[in-house]
Amino acid sequence: MGDTPRRTLWTGVCALALGLALVHAQETPPTYVKNALCLACHKGLDEGMTERFALTRHAKLATAEEDEEGNEIKWEEMKPIDLYRRTVGFNPEDNSYYEKGIGCQACHGPGSAHATASADKKATMKRIDELETPRQKLSVCGRCHGEYTVGDQPFAAEFKTGDDLFAREDFKLAEITTPGPFQQLNELESSKHGEHDVTCITCHTSHEETEAKPQLRQAMPELCLQCHGEEHPCTVAPEQIPEGATCATCHMPEGRHVFAVAP
Repeated sequence: MGDTPRRTLWTGVCALALGLALVHAQETPPTYVKNALCLACHKGLDEGMTERFALTRHAKLATAEEDEEGNEIKWEEMKPIDLYRRTVGFNPEDNSYYEKGIGCQACHGPGSAHATASADKKATMKRIDELETPRQKLSVCGRCHGEYTVGDQPFAAEFKTGDDLFAREDFKLAEITTPGPFQQLNELESSKHGEHDVTCITCHTSHEETEAKPQLRQAMPELCLQCHGEEHPCTVAPEQIPEGATCATCHMPEGRHVFAVAP
């Protein structure tokens, strides 16, 4: 199929999605649309991207029946913070949410305006890599991958893509002393990487499950060597490096994002 027929086909698909979005706008809160509508258009506009995203841990949360430790997931019994981290459109007033899973709008923001906009006004969604400051970029991932409080709540209930959590007067990072699953923001922000404006998307991609776990843009040491060349060489003699060790073995002990300098 040539480019013109393919584009015509997906123009039709997007037109159908637009019609469905307008129907949804009358029946559901106007800020969000079903993630299926996002996928319907982008399946044709970004070849292969939606299929790759479907394989990520974020996407699989929508249909997951067990957590990483094999325990049954009971959505109705989850704590508010866990629902916040696993849904789109979480409402702390009644612990409700718009949709299960970490779909497109969890990171890019509510999509109703985008879904109903004309073709020349589609730039209504925010790309994380185009946000102005490193802390804005950190805030998108860190609002879920962080331990903090906003006022008396352990989450940022009214967060919008592009917000800077650190700029809020009532935002406070928790003190981290032991390993944990949701403290990457705390560790990165206080690390050497954080001091030099390295953000989550510098090393990770959220749109696909890569061969370099967990969703690294490249395998190590190639990924690290993009920045750490001759100016920041490894000072450990090759014969002292254990077999199978990577940069993370020494600089990310226990998988933590502390990026410590080995003694």
